[in-house]
Amino acid sequence: MPDVAPLLVARGRMWEAMEPRPPRRDLVYGRNLTWRTNSEELEALLADTLVARWRALGVPHAGPDVSASAFVVPADFMEGGAASDGTVAPPFTDVVHPHIGYQIVGRNGFGGCSWDRLTAMSCISDAADMPEMVDRIIQHVWGAAVMLHPPLYGMHAAAATAPDGTAGLFIGDSGAGKSSLVTGLALRHGFGYLTDDFAMLDGRSLRVYGRPWRLELRAGALREFWPHGTPPGMSVGDKTVLDAREHVAVGASAPVVALFFVRRGDRTALTPLAAEDTRRHLGKPVSMFVHCDDVTRGYAGAFDALATASAGHALTLDHDLGIAHAVAIVADAMASLPGAAASQRA
Repeated sequence: MPDVAPLLVARGRMWEAMEPRPPRRDLVYGRNLTWRTNSEELEALLADTLVARWRALGVPHAGPDVSASAFVVPADFMEGGAASDGTVAPPFTDVVHPHIGYQIVGRNGFGGCSWDRLTAMSCISDAADMPEMVDRIIQHVWGAAVMLHPPLYGMHAAAATAPDGTAGLFIGDSGAGKSSLVTGLALRHGFGYLTDDFAMLDGRSLRVYGRPWRLELRAGALREFWPHGTPPGMSVGDKTVLDAREHVAVGASAPVVALFFVRRGDRTALTPLAAEDTRRHLGKPVSMFVHCDDVTRGYAGAFDALATASAGHALTLDHDLGIAHAVAIVADAMASLPGAAASQRA
């Protein structure tokens, strides 16, 4: 992988003037996270948003302990540079450096997570929008530290909880319809929203954890679900990012009982899969550290168990027909699983 020069760097002398506040310690995503800042404003913002969200998921402790920092520096201590040769600087760029680890850089801040994912650091300009930096930079580099350790495994998947408290996991490429499916289930069929793009599977319990505060939808899905006027949100690429809690019922985690492998097709159809086919479709965990063996340690047993314990389905979506029909099919499939009816009666 070619090296990518950061968009911003901090001038070396500013570290001499850094005055960190006392460290704080929280259990987030199953890790004891010790973190600190040099800004009372940023510390309060992190505590009330990012740390509070992760802590509320209630992931059981698994270790290892992790440390992170987030420093605010004067704007005149930041210097600009090219993202890469011949590339116009985007709002932010991320890259895995073969020796340093995961890095994310933007016009008003940068950060990195060490290759062993035990430490993370963020540095932002005091001229930046702090909530935006928390959402775009700090959550990424801190998340790389706290999330990506076995027995938690990352999955490019959406997830929703059925009325009986179990979860369906929707796995597929970007644009397949994962976000639309879980949004439709939450808006129209009484499901709880867990995540629309990235899920964490706990290999011990086969429970799925998500990011129920964030919902990303493309223009077509927004028009279908809100035909009389789409809600405002933050634009990221070709998607609009909404605070899911303002629009749908959300959950924290649930045991996975159904897997839906989603792809586009010329008709909408749901096909049951045998356990061996389900396991083959599951593949491997995903993360920016996928080439680090420690990220995937023990995943085979967890994914084998998931494929055996869950009902697998291949789901093709004809997007020209809209999402409503597919959402109804999925809701019926979840309701027909053994134990679902009894759970709803109880």
